[in-house]
Amino acid sequence: MPKFYIATTPPAGLQYDRLFGGSFLAAISVTSQPNLFLTHPPDARVPSSIMAQISPNKVVTITYDLSVTDENQEKVLVESAEEDAPMVFLFGQSGLPEEFENQLNGKQAGDTFNFSLTPEQAYGDYDQQAVVDIPKNVFEIDGKIDDEMVQVGNFLPMADNQGHHMQGKIVDIGADTVKMDFNHPLAGMVMHFDGKVADVREATREELDHGHVHGEGGHHH
Repeated sequence: MPKFYIATTPPAGLQYDRLFGGSFLAAISVTSQPNLFLTHPPDARVPSSIMAQISPNKVVTITYDLSVTDENQEKVLVESAEEDAPMVFLFGQSGLPEEFENQLNGKQAGDTFNFSLTPEQAYGDYDQQAVVDIPKNVFEIDGKIDDEMVQVGNFLPMADNQGHHMQGKIVDIGADTVKMDFNHPLAGMVMHFDGKVADVREATREELDHGHVHGEGGHHH
C-alpha cells in the first residue's frame, strides 16, 4: 500500500465553482505518483482593462456558456461564466486546453465565439485507473476524520511528493479507505462553448513573472 500523508487542511465541504479550467490536471497518472497529500486550493479569478488582440501573455476576460453532449447526443448546459463572475486567464500560460486557446487567438474585446472541443482536444478520455482507494487515516486531523470535509461528492486538493497538484473527487467511503476519482470532471466529454470576449489587456511584469493573473478576483499572495 502506498504511503499517503496530509500537508494542510482545505475548507470543509469544499466544492469548486467552475468545472472548466480550474486546477485539475487530467494528464497526471495517479498510479505512478503514489505519495499524495492535501493542499490548499489555488485562488479563483477576475480582472479587466485595456483593449488589445488576444495573443500570448495577454490577460483575457471572457464570459461563456459551456454545454456537454449527453448519452442521447443532446447538449446539456453545465456551467456559465457571466459578467459578474467572468473567467480571467493569462493567455499562453493558463494551463487550459491548447485548442481552447487556439479558438480564441486573435480575437478582441466584443468578439463572440462558438466552438466545440472533443475529449482528445481537451481533458482526454475517462481513465478508470485514475480512480484510486486511499487509506482513511490520510484524512485524519489530530487523530480524527473531519466528516464535513470527507463526504461523497466533495473535491479535495491533493499533491504528490514530487509537487504535482491535482483535484480528486470523493466517490465512496469505505471502512478503511476513501475512493477518489482523479479524472477531470469533463474527461471523456465533448464540450461546446458559446461566449464573448469581455476584455483583453497587457499582462504586468509581475503577472508574467508569476505566470498568473493578479488583481481583483485574481491570484492573491
